[in-house]
Amino acid sequence: SDDDGARLLVQQRSEPARREVPVEVLDTLQDELADFARTIRDGADPETGGPAGLEVAAILDAIVTSSASGAASPVHTG
Repeated sequence: SDDDGARLLVQQRSEPARREVPVEVLDTLQDELADFARTIRDGADPETGGPAGLEVAAILDAIVTSSASGAASPVHTG
């Protein structure tokens, strides 16, 4: 539905019912493109640089490998 991802309902074990927690809907692609343009335009450092991106890619690769094998997978960062 149009509300997918726009509502977060939580319920602690001690609570009798779920309650809604406000969620700010973000367009992360738009944010990334705006940061990329700012980096080029102003010559500034990106919010997230190459080394951090490589670490995230290594972690995601380990998650996929672990999920497929059912076993722990080491994270190889360089």
